Amino acid sequence: MIVADGIKNLDEEVMEIYNRSEFQLCTIHYLRGLKSDVRKKDADDITNDGDKMFKCDNKEEAIIKFNEFKNK
Repeated sequence: MIVADGIKNLDEEVMEIYNRSEFQLCTIHYLRGLKSDVRKKDADDITNDGDKMFKCDNKEEAIIKFNEFKNK
């Protein structure tokens, strides 16, 4: 798994060598991206709820937090 900050064409270059790789955007940059698409007054909630979602101890807990995040 490759965690990156959205470097242009990085995924294509890595896939040439490691063709079964998976990519994930850095969680900090992911949350910043989400914040840029919401109202200013909701930005803190996005950060707090997103942190809870990313800092779970297991997949089941993360799914629960994601669904809470999505429904909110």
